[in-house]
Amino acid sequence: MDIAYIVSIGGLGYASEAAYALCKFGFTDLRLHRIFATCRPENAASSRVMEKIGMTQEGMLREHLFFKGKWHSSFGYSIQYTANLGIADIDDVLLNLFGSIVGYVVCKISKALQEKRSIEC
Repeated sequence: MDIAYIVSIGGLGYASEAAYALCKFGFTDLRLHRIFATCRPENAASSRVMEKIGMTQEGMLREHLFFKGKWHSSFGYSIQYTANLGIADIDDVLLNLFGSIVGYVVCKISKALQEKRSIEC
């Protein structure tokens, strides 16, 4: 599962909220054991997002990504499923904790995947 985000107005918690919801979805619905993410070292906001949702920085991938004619390094972060995450029913967690459109959309995606049908938001 890959997560990418571009936020035009930062600092409001939208990226953290979405990343947290996707991790919960990965652990509860997809039954993933581990989720890995990367960000550029100069992107302090993305590092904060990953740390805020409980990910741990594991190291740096040096010059592993060639983009726009240059090699770039990335920090590697991960989180593993553990019982102390307090994972409950994803609908309740997302709607009660967040109560936002992000939680609503992820819940719709989750239900659609469970029912193997198209998504109608």
